[in-house]
Amino acid sequence: IGLDVAGLICLGSAMSLVCIENEYANTTALSYIRLILMTVYFVLVGGQHVDIMLQEYQRGVKENERKLQEQVNNAEAARAEAEDAKEKAEIARADAEEAKEEADAANQAKSRFLANMSHEIRTPINAVLGMDEMILRETKNKEVKAYAMDIRSAGNTLLSLINEILDYSKIESGKMELAEGEYDLPSVINNLVNMTTARAKGKDLDFVVEIDNNLPMKLWGDDVRLRQIITNILTNAVKYTPEGKFWLRMNGTRDNEDFILHVEVEDTGIGIKEEDIPKLFVEYERIEESRNRNIEGTGLGMNITLQLLSMMDSKLQVESVYGEGSKFFFDVKQRIIDDTPIGDFKAAVEKATDDFNYNESFIAPDAHVLVVDDNSMNRKVFMSLLKATEIQIDDADGGPQAVEFASQKHYDIIFMDHMMPDMDGVEAMKRIKAMTDGPCANTPIIVLTANAVSGAKESYLAEGFDGFMSKPVVADKLEQLIGETLPKEMLLPAPEREDKAEDTNPMPEDLPSIEGLDWPFAWLHLPGEDMLIDTVKDFYELIPVHGKKLAGFYEQLPSDEGFEAYRIQVHGMKSSAATIGIVPLAGMAKILEFAAKDFNEDIIRQVHPVFMNEWNSYREKMKGAFGLGDEDDSDKEDADLDKTKAYLEMLRLAMEDFDVDKADELMALLKTYKYPDEVNEKIEELGGAVTDLDSDLCNEIVAYIMEKI
Repeated sequence: IGLDVAGLICLGSAMSLVCIENEYANTTALSYIRLILMTVYFVLVGGQHVDIMLQEYQRGVKENERKLQEQVNNAEAARAEAEDAKEKAEIARADAEEAKEEADAANQAKSRFLANMSHEIRTPINAVLGMDEMILRETKNKEVKAYAMDIRSAGNTLLSLINEILDYSKIESGKMELAEGEYDLPSVINNLVNMTTARAKGKDLDFVVEIDNNLPMKLWGDDVRLRQIITNILTNAVKYTPEGKFWLRMNGTRDNEDFILHVEVEDTGIGIKEEDIPKLFVEYERIEESRNRNIEGTGLGMNITLQLLSMMDSKLQVESVYGEGSKFFFDVKQRIIDDTPIGDFKAAVEKATDDFNYNESFIAPDAHVLVVDDNSMNRKVFMSLLKATEIQIDDADGGPQAVEFASQKHYDIIFMDHMMPDMDGVEAMKRIKAMTDGPCANTPIIVLTANAVSGAKESYLAEGFDGFMSKPVVADKLEQLIGETLPKEMLLPAPEREDKAEDTNPMPEDLPSIEGLDWPFAWLHLPGEDMLIDTVKDFYELIPVHGKKLAGFYEQLPSDEGFEAYRIQVHGMKSSAATIGIVPLAGMAKILEFAAKDFNEDIIRQVHPVFMNEWNSYREKMKGAFGLGDEDDSDKEDADLDKTKAYLEMLRLAMEDFDVDKADELMALLKTYKYPDEVNEKIEELGGAVTDLDSDLCNEIVAYIMEKI
C-alpha cells in the first residue's frame, strides 16, 4: 500500500511539472525534476512487482513447507501404524500362545479329573465285583448264584459305562475305536432287561420285551458299545414317558456269514416335535428345556449314540408324534459265531448261570507275593481271589511299609497300588528298584491301579513298572499275569477239587439301627458278622484319635505341609467311614480331601467345622451298638500301678515291633482295670492309637499315663 501511494504522488508531481513547463517555458530544470520523478515512479512500480513476487514466493515456500510437513506427518502416521500393527501382531501371538497354554492346562486338568474319577469310582466297583466273584466260586445255591450273576453282569455294564465316560475325549478327537470280540447275545439282552426293569418299576411303567427266538446265540462285535447304545435309548424312553408303556424289540435277518440285527425301542411318552428332532443329536442340547427341566441328564447320551452307530456303519432312525410317543430303531451288522437260535433268552441265561464254575488254572505254594494298597478292602479282595492258588501273600498298607518289607524279604512279584498317601506307588517302586543289593532288586513290580484313562498303561511302564493290572481285578486276568510272570518251575497243576459246601452267608437281620449307617453297604465290604462287628468297634475307637489328628493338621493351614498332612488324614477318615457304611460322612470327607489337594482353604474353613461335628457325633450315635460305650466300671478292680506300667511298656514295645496281636492283647488287659477319670480318658485314646497302628501317638500317650500314675 505504501509503494502504491508513493508512486501515485510521484506520477502526480511529474504531471504537474509538465503543466508548469508548458505555461512558463522554463524547461531545463523542470525537465530534470520531471525525469527524476518519473524514474522514482518506475522504480517504485518495479519495487512493487518485486514485493509481489517475494510474497508469491513466500506463499509458495509456505505451501511447500505445509505439503512437506503433511508428507512427514503421513509418513510418521504410517510408521506409527506399522509399529502398532507389529505390536498388535505380537500381542496376538502372545494371546495365541497363552490360549494354547490354557488349552493345554485345561486338557491336563481334564486328564487329572478323569484319572481321579476313574480311581474313586472304580475302587468300590473292584470290591463289589471281587466279592461277587467269591460268591460265584463258593456258593452252590442256585438262587444265590443267579443273584450273583446279575450283580456280575450289572457291575460289568456299570464299569463299561464308566469307561465310556472316561473315553469321551477319544470321541471328541476322533480316536475312539471299536473293541470287537465274541459275545453271548442272550446275556446282553438279559443285562439290558434287568437294568431297565428297575427304572420302569420306579415310574410304574409297563416294560414289554419282544425278542425273536431265532436270533443267533453268539455274535462277533463290540457288545460293550452295543449295550451302551441300547441303554441310552431305553433310558430316554423311561425319562420321557410319564405313564403308559415302552417296548424293546430285537429281531433281524441273516446275510451270508453276517446277521443284520434290528433293534427298536418304542414308547408312549411325550413325543418330539418334528423341528426338534435334529436337537437330539447335538451335544449338551436338551429338547424343550422348560418343559423337561425336572428330567435328569446332560444331553450327551444321544450324541454319543449317534457317533457310536456311525462307527458301526449304522444310523439311528426316529419316528415321533408329538404328545403320543416315539420310536427309535437301527440296524447293525454283526458276524455270526454260533447260529444256534437263542429260543427263550431267559432260559439261556439261566443255563449260563448253572454252567458257571471256577477252577484255578494252577497252584504255586512256594511263590511269595506282596500286595501294596492303602485300602484294606482292596487287599482283602486281592488275597481272596488268589486263595485257591495257595500263593503265600503278604500285604502292606502303604509305600513306606512296602519298602521296608522289600528290604527284608524276597518276593517273586510285588503288586503296587499307585494313589496312596504319604508315599505313592511310583516313589515306592523306584525306592525298591534303587536297592540294588536288596532281596527284591530284580523282582517284577506290577502297578495295581484304578486309573483307566487311555494311555495310563504306557505311562506306568515308562515310569519303570514291569507290568500293569487295572482295577477292578478280574480273576482270570490276574491268574494269567501271575502265570506269565512267575518262574515256570513254581507253577504246579491245579488239583481236582470236590464241590464246596453251600455257604450263603446272609447278612444278620438284627443289626442295630445307627443314624447314617447303611448296613447292606457295610456288609458288601465286610461280609462276615465277626468281621463287621470288629470293624465297627475299631471305628468307634478311632473316632477321637482321628478327630484329634485332623484338628491338629487344620491348625497348620495354610502351609503346604499342612495341606498335605490334612489331605492324607481326611483321606483315611473317608475310607474308614465308607468301609462301615457311613456314606454321608465319607462324602463330606471326600470334599475336604479334594479341597486340600487343590489348596482351597476357603472350602476347608467352611466344611471342616461341620464335618468335625458330624464325625465326633458318632461316638454318641454308636453307643449301645454291640455294647459300645456301655462298659460298667463298677465291677472293675482298681489299677495295679506296677502291672499297669509293665503292660504299658510291653504295649509300647509291641507297637514298635508291629506285633499287632500282642498289642491288642495288652490293650484288652489294660481295659480290665478302673482308672481315675483323667487317665481313663487317655486309656481310651490309647486304644484308638493301637487300633490305628500309630506307634508315635501310642508312645506319646504311654508317656503321659506313666507320668500321671
